[in-house]
Amino acid sequence: MTLTVIILLLIISYLIGSIPGGYLLTKLVKNDDIRNYGSKSTGATNTSRVLGFKLGAVAALIDILKGIVVVSILLIFKFENYYLITLNNKEFDIIGLYALFAVIGHIYPIYLNFRGGKAVATSLGIVFLFTPILSIIGLFVFLLIFRLTRTVSLCSMLSAAFIVFSNLIFYLFEINFMAVKSVELVILYFILLIIIVIRHIPNIKRMIKHEEPKYYITK
Repeated sequence: MTLTVIILLLIISYLIGSIPGGYLLTKLVKNDDIRNYGSKSTGATNTSRVLGFKLGAVAALIDILKGIVVVSILLIFKFENYYLITLNNKEFDIIGLYALFAVIGHIYPIYLNFRGGKAVATSLGIVFLFTPILSIIGLFVFLLIFRLTRTVSLCSMLSAAFIVFSNLIFYLFEINFMAVKSVELVILYFILLIIIVIRHIPNIKRMIKHEEPKYYITK
């Protein structure tokens, strides 16, 4: 029974993660497919380029929230049976697996033929849930790099790397109020970083050629 519920929750997390906020907003405002514009992504950055900063921020909020819905419910109501699993007398924390499935849903949404976003905002929501202080510091790093470069893709990757490696250091030195408390979540952060970098490979290629567009806030 427990395994059945876990599988069901993973599917629900994926389906929630698949909700394409940027796509739905663009359909509502322009009656068009956001994947016809810019980076072809359904994420917040492309949404803000197409619809402006305010609606881009709404898309970002949707992406942030959908990554933590299932995880938050499990933690708030203390449904530990569904994320603290004992195998061979050893306990494993699989709470991050639900978050990962939400990210996979964002990248490969079932509702849009598996063409989605780049996982930055959804990953940020996950990091904020588990390590709020570190996520806020990471956001300041993002804004600092953005002020210097105006290149969102570069900011995303560097701030994600900063969060991951800072988290590892804090975890190793047992600074609990700054870092996650389980090795499984440390691994999750590394997986999220790898996903973000892979999803930005086209951006990296454009940066190498000095063709990556700069971002300027519009209404």
